[in-house]
Amino acid sequence: MTRLVFLIAVAVVAGTAFLGQDLSGPVVRVLDGDTIEVELAGERERVRYIGIDTPEMGDERPAIRALAFEARRANARLVEGRRVRLGLDVEKRDRYGRLLAYVWVGDTMVNEALVRSGHAAPYTFPPNVAYVERFVQAARLARAEADVADEAAAARPDLPPGAIRAVEASAHIGETVTVCDFVASASHLRRGRRPTFLNLGRPFPEQDLTVLIWGADRGRFQTPPEDEYRNAWICVTGEISTYRGQSQIVVRAPEAIRMLVEAPNPN
Repeated sequence: MTRLVFLIAVAVVAGTAFLGQDLSGPVVRVLDGDTIEVELAGERERVRYIGIDTPEMGDERPAIRALAFEARRANARLVEGRRVRLGLDVEKRDRYGRLLAYVWVGDTMVNEALVRSGHAAPYTFPPNVAYVERFVQAARLARAEADVADEAAAARPDLPPGAIRAVEASAHIGETVTVCDFVASASHLRRGRRPTFLNLGRPFPEQDLTVLIWGADRGRFQTPPEDEYRNAWICVTGEISTYRGQSQIVVRAPEAIRMLVEAPNPN
């Protein structure tokens, strides 16, 4: 084999080395809203999320920098200290040598979650277009939800006596209290223990308090909780605990939740 042929062969192998591997590993560092470092096969790989873009942390405009740091925090809430799974597309690396990937934590595609929470915008760069429609739809839903949230915020009710806001929950760990706030986002996972999440105060992944309803308890609710309470003002009573540093209340029955102000009609 000539030296030239050998070098070409090495380059081809290096460029496709990941194709036959299980691309999963722990997140070592969160660099910004759309870039992380992951340990793969004992090596650190800088990974750029496919299909989305977040504000630049080095931007000269203070308002844009503030958004960039918010995006980084949102990204960290999703992946920091966790094991992620990477999905590749047609083009494996960008011109900076970063691995291009769809990043998954369990059933959550982080790329899509950041668009859905309003921290990232769709950024189509062919030929990596496998999930373009999902990202566009996530952005559309994020804009619609933001409009509804603005309308709901204008109808902010007075708190009942003794109740607290979701942002105060972290100061009451281990206590049974009533928390009243706006359900900024809600979701139902259809695998594992099939939990339902109602995120109070701010949307996932920056919620001030999570109301957790396990799948075994969903049948006690006449309407799916994620539909009934999304974008509504509610009061929930229960013991505040923590999971991965996030305040939460586990609800076993619908009697623990009371509607203060129903969600605005999106139509």
